[in-house]
Amino acid sequence: MYAAGGKTSLGDQTPGCTGRNRDQPDLSIVVSAVGRLASDREVVLSEQVSGIVERYTVDVGARVAAGATLVQLDDTDYILALREAEANLVTARIRLPVEKNAFLRAQRLLPEKTITPELYDQAEAAYASAQATVTRLETLLAMARRSVEKTPTGFREMPASP
Repeated sequence: MYAAGGKTSLGDQTPGCTGRNRDQPDLSIVVSAVGRLASDREVVLSEQVSGIVERYTVDVGARVAAGATLVQLDDTDYILALREAEANLVTARIRLPVEKNAFLRAQRLLPEKTITPELYDQAEAAYASAQATVTRLETLLAMARRSVEKTPTGFREMPASP
């Protein structure tokens, strides 16, 4: 190969090379391309309960261990619902013996014809309704507890159970 200064070998004057290091050119290589990245795996994340996110505990794209907490939810609404469920259950449990006594009294008075069959039926229905209310509110309380437990910030302020 011939250059302006005379005869040279291929390694002596490679275009884009300086005299300091002939093996590495001074050129920076930039590749621009249009395309789409697709991951090998796709993971769908969701909370077991809905709520307002208080804070994120990891950054987008970060590696996380299975079972790690990714976000913390505001559990205020769930704690308030739990307290309400507890209060409603306490009220229903107070009302249950009152309805039971009224029914037992109606059972004693009906044979004596002191009350009408309609009053007896009403007392019986009120007692059965009070029993069902207690059962329903126990279920709602259990559901409220589970909702609080499912929020990553749960147990912060768990009220005592009745």
